[in-house]
Amino acid sequence: MKTIFSLIGCFIICVCFSGCKDEEKGITEISVTPGVVAALDLGATAQLTAVIAPADADEQEIFWVSYDPTTVEISGNGLQATVTALAPGTIAVFATNKSGVVVSNEVNVTVVPPDYAALIVGEYTGTAEVPLMGAILPDTKAYLERVGDEKGIVKFMINAAMPGFGMLTAVAETVSLRETSPNQFSLQGAATIDAGVAILELTLTGTANASDHTLEVSLVAVEGSVMPITINYTAGLTTRLK
Repeated sequence: MKTIFSLIGCFIICVCFSGCKDEEKGITEISVTPGVVAALDLGATAQLTAVIAPADADEQEIFWVSYDPTTVEISGNGLQATVTALAPGTIAVFATNKSGVVVSNEVNVTVVPPDYAALIVGEYTGTAEVPLMGAILPDTKAYLERVGDEKGIVKFMINAAMPGFGMLTAVAETVSLRETSPNQFSLQGAATIDAGVAILELTLTGTANASDHTLEVSLVAVEGSVMPITINYTAGLTTRLK
């Protein structure tokens, strides 16, 4: 009988202690600073810090996530994390707890490209071909210029003197550059051309090679244009611009 009472007493004590034990404090909020990483060069790193609430939570483990690890890689060490810039673009990163229930604010990390524009800006001299008019125009000048402090955008302008017609001036204010291989860039943008009777819209595509200083561009009138003009231009760099 004493044994039975002893077992019942132990059971009651255990139940009492279990009921009195504080419930585990979980993370209810995560805040990451800084809230944005505006301009990170390729290969550069930046530090992020997470603050959890409550500060004395029993759960202290934080996991760090990048929406695109091929562009922005993130590695966490507790409440600290390091982001590494791997490719140009803007990618959001965030922190979460082990259950994935509590998610922090998203931090946009912008990776800026190298100064591609500096490699190809300049005056070019080459041959413009205008099939619609059966014209081949040697010694035609074109220019790639900087657009403010942009590293991956240039302005394109070409002046083609058409015998019996006058001057054709095509301009693309913002041409995007993308590195396709070392020192080789693709160009893409929207252009306009003053054809005298009308302003025509064109699509610009092309390539620029910073190693051999060559430029190839095609300007094609957009669908439905009143004049389906195309200009094909092949040139070499004659004067480098700053």
